[in-house]
Amino acid sequence: MMTELVLVEGVSDVQLISYYLQNVYGWKHERDNMLGIEPLDEHEHIECLSKNGNQVVLCGVGGNGKFAYFVEQHRINYMVVEKDISSLMVVTDRDEATDSKIRNQINSALNRYLSRAIVGKRT
Repeated sequence: MMTELVLVEGVSDVQLISYYLQNVYGWKHERDNMLGIEPLDEHEHIECLSKNGNQVVLCGVGGNGKFAYFVEQHRINYMVVEKDISSLMVVTDRDEATDSKIRNQINSALNRYLSRAIVGKRT
């Protein structure tokens, strides 16, 4: 079984991807997710889909620029190391930024927290 984690900006992104996966590819909505991720405030939105024993957890992080905060608050770094997450995807739009600027911001945010988890796991 594979678990995919998808971080997006907000509720509408979660709903759009969820609708598409359900209606085009036959994924089914699930009440709970195997990772135990729950919204911490009214701006976050979490949905879980499953198909053939696999699970996609869609996480609306509460807006552009909140990816690092979401990763830190939900301890995503430890989930990637300790749980069987087969992939972590980040979906965002450009707004005014270039592709390279967005990529650098997200990589920096995730690396800051993921490297701590990996180092902590080894000790």
